[in-house]
Amino acid sequence: MSYNPQRKPVVAVARELVSHGGIQADLGQDTARYYSTDLREEEDVNSSFRKIRHELGSVQVLVYNAGARRVNGRSILDTTAEEFESFTKINLLGAFWSTNLSPGKSVLRALAQIVTREYQSHGIHAAHVIVDGGVDGKLIGGVRRLWERAGDEKLGDVEAHFMQPVDLARIY
Repeated sequence: MSYNPQRKPVVAVARELVSHGGIQADLGQDTARYYSTDLREEEDVNSSFRKIRHELGSVQVLVYNAGARRVNGRSILDTTAEEFESFTKINLLGAFWSTNLSPGKSVLRALAQIVTREYQSHGIHAAHVIVDGGVDGKLIGGVRRLWERAGDEKLGDVEAHFMQPVDLARIY
């Protein structure tokens, strides 16, 4: 395949060459480039992206559509830790390694939804609560010390800049 720098090709990344064949049939040999990558392995993902950057330049648009899931309608309790780890690597870590994003909290939300759907008929409900900001506590101590050293006026109204644990406890 010849590379035309005026037109960047679509880059397809998949673990198995069989996957590439379907994409190649859809897009054509001259329109796409293919990289075999195991999205469960950080170094494999990093290596593929280094090759892509070297051969084609920076990725302009990334569509991360890899996925793994439980099959056969099994309960979450029937999912092994090894299966869950593999799902997490493909669905979450592969995206993280590809995009440098941290979508981990959305995974916790999804896990809470799974538990709720499977066990709500037994009176069990899992909640995922988003605390959208810093909570005034031990972990924020470093920020407070920076403010103190800088003589920052924010120290005069900490409640306006941090959520207070007592307020969060009332909400829960």
